[in-house]
Amino acid sequence: IEYLYVAGCSVTSSSKDGLELLVKKWCRTLIELDIGLTSDQKTVDWAVMALVENDEYLKLRKLNLMGTAVSLKPLTKLLNCCKTLASLNLTSCRALPRGMKRMYHSRDDVEGLVK
Repeated sequence: IEYLYVAGCSVTSSSKDGLELLVKKWCRTLIELDIGLTSDQKTVDWAVMALVENDEYLKLRKLNLMGTAVSLKPLTKLLNCCKTLASLNLTSCRALPRGMKRMYHSRDDVEGLVK
């Protein structure tokens, strides 16, 4: 699977580790991942950390976290290891500091977050 869109889907809320398991299984081939509107912070953080744990295989170019409560620590780890990420949606991410909550449309924009 290269494109996984589960934004607002029951898989993101029916079990705490369902999303993490999906991401772990397909992280080597994923190019786009949309987990926006996932309400549980731990679910999102675990999914992001599943990507980080497989950083040597990451090809992810587009990630949508809009409306989630993703934590700064797992997001920072992902940004440091995923050199292919060129589109990142952090709009309305309630656990992030002001100024970060927006859409990043290019690799340069995403790299600007790491600095």
